[in-house]
Amino acid sequence: MFLYLIIFILIATTLFDIITALKNPIFRYGETNPIYLLTGFNTFIMTFITILITGLFCYLLKNSITLKTIFLITLATFYLIFGHIYGGISNINGEKEYNENPEKAINYYKSITTEEKYTHYFTTIFSIMFLPFFISYLAFSITLYFHNQRKPEREKIIDKISDLSLQLK
Repeated sequence: MFLYLIIFILIATTLFDIITALKNPIFRYGETNPIYLLTGFNTFIMTFITILITGLFCYLLKNSITLKTIFLITLATFYLIFGHIYGGISNINGEKEYNENPEKAINYYKSITTEEKYTHYFTTIFSIMFLPFFISYLAFSITLYFHNQRKPEREKIIDKISDLSLQLK
């Protein structure tokens, strides 16, 4: 059940991001997402990518048996959710700029080159999403390493508990 709630939230935040982008009058000038810059915001491509990623995450979360895979997919899902929320809020803020002074907003966003948009996007994504993602993954991997190192100790304790329970019978 919780899996479906997470997937629902991912879809809802994706729609929030896409809808706020589509209703934003300066979206075509200010968008920094490389998929948009490469495809010109092809709705079919964006929908296909969303369905593909969501389906892949559902499959992996439902079928994975390793703790590491479940952790990575869950973490990636939450980063996507927050990334879509960030994108939607950015779209709303861009629309507010446009509503305050349409000509100034359009001129400003038109003046930003595609290269500057790529740089901004990847700098933001790296610092807000990828760097914390990799730090979390590293910390989790180290935790698993130490956890597995102590497995023999835990098994000895479990064996002692089992022996004691048999003696009590």
